[in-house]
Amino acid sequence: RLTSLTRLIPLTGLALPTTSCPNPQLYRPPESCRPESEPLCASDGHTYPSECAMTATGVQKGISSCM
Repeated sequence: RLTSLTRLIPLTGLALPTTSCPNPQLYRPPESCRPESEPLCASDGHTYPSECAMTATGVQKGISSCM
């Protein structure tokens, strides 16, 4: 239960992480990606079939390669 948890851990002074983009811009994703067999892990925790697929899906969300 949340009520019993808040009794154990006071929330005063607790800073929640914020996500912000220092230079927010929207990019047009590529029309299509060539089939590639090199999967790519991204910073959102998902594995994409290629860098192109990650870029097409993630550039507007602020995700990038884990490499």
